[in-house]
Amino acid sequence: MPPNGMYIPKLQAAEDIISNPALFASSSIPIPNAPYLPPIRSCGTSTSASAKLAEMPVEEIHRPHPGFSRP
Repeated sequence: MPPNGMYIPKLQAAEDIISNPALFASSSIPIPNAPYLPPIRSCGTSTSASAKLAEMPVEEIHRPHPGFSRP
């Protein structure tokens, strides 16, 4: 994973290329406007219980999901 903040310029560049591929002499494949993965229903399990079941540290669950700010 890139250092904090390094992904934003890459996302902006990707948006520029996708928005105007002719300007960048690029062709792109069509990307459907649909979810890639199905939604997952939450059963109300705490992240600590989820971490225990997954046999992993709680921090590892929180790292990619900063929205999980409550227990």
